[in-house]
Amino acid sequence: MAFQQYIDFSVSLDSIVQGNNGSILRFTVLRNKATVSIQDATVSVAIKQGATLAVKQASITDAVSGKCEVTLNKADLTTPGLYFFQPTVTYADGDEFSGDVQRFKVTGKLTGVPPVDGGGTGDITVSIDGGDLG
Repeated sequence: MAFQQYIDFSVSLDSIVQGNNGSILRFTVLRNKATVSIQDATVSVAIKQGATLAVKQASITDAVSGKCEVTLNKADLTTPGLYFFQPTVTYADGDEFSGDVQRFKVTGKLTGVPPVDGGGTGDITVSIDGGDLG
């Protein structure tokens, strides 16, 4: 089973790590900072980081309250930094609008010795001026 991380924008914006696979962003569609009903609609999400723009389909989890989620994969999170996203709602009657721009932060992945479960030993040797500290 793939690792799944749920990000609720009312809780934390700094919880996504570069290269994670299966991070799930939960969000509420807002228009002028007010919740919007998305019954009988589909929601796509434009995600932008730097000059890179991707569009993904969101799953609606509570249409009356405008709640959705979108799953980000490893390819979506290749660069640490600030990401912006904007949902676009398309109703069954063809009416369409884009919600408020929201943002999240992707932190860089630490590099070095992989953890024990990643095939490394998990042991780190630190030396100062050639002296071994263990």
